[in-house]
Amino acid sequence: MDFVKEFHVVFNALDNAKARSHVNRMCLATKTLMINGGTTGLQGQAQIYFPHMFECYDCVARPQQKT
Repeated sequence: MDFVKEFHVVFNALDNAKARSHVNRMCLATKTLMINGGTTGLQGQAQIYFPHMFECYDCVARPQQKT
């Protein structure tokens, strides 16, 4: 937590949902802005999560990840 508190923004580009959820929880606890980015095949996406203002990463339903 102390490490995350040092930043104003965390860029999250991890490769699995469990790791993304962990970073999301740390950002929520420290009220740190999180920008999440990733790819699916040739498509990319990015989302911005403002803690305690809008839905968080774990608050949005997502389809099951393919392995």
